[in-house]
Amino acid sequence: MKRLILKFLAGWTVNAVAIYIASMYLINFNYDSWQVLALVSLTFGVISMFAKPILKLLSLPFAIIGPILLFVVNSVILFVLGSYVQGFHTGDIRTVVFAGIIVAVVNFVVHLVIK
Repeated sequence: MKRLILKFLAGWTVNAVAIYIASMYLINFNYDSWQVLALVSLTFGVISMFAKPILKLLSLPFAIIGPILLFVVNSVILFVLGSYVQGFHTGDIRTVVFAGIIVAVVNFVVHLVIK
C-alpha cells in the first residue's frame, strides 16, 4: 500500500513538473497559481491512468500510431482541463498539441530515469 501511494505521489509530481515546463516554453499555456497547477496535474494523472491503458490496448495492432496517439490523448486531456478548470489557460490548438508533446516527453524521460 505504501508503495502504491509513493508511486501515485511521484506521478502527480512528474505531471506537475511537466505542465510547469510546458508553461515555461509556451506563451499561451499557463496557470494562475500553484493550487491550479496541483489540481490540473492531479486531474491529468487520474484521467491518464484510465484512458492511456485503454488506448494502448486499442492501438496495439497499429504499433506506429500508438505513440502518436498518446500525444493526442495528452493534448485532448489538457484541452478539456483548460475548458473546465478556472485559472488554467491552454491557448489555441497548436499550443495544446505542443504542450501534450512536452508533457509526454517529460513523463517518458522521467520514467526512463526512474526505472
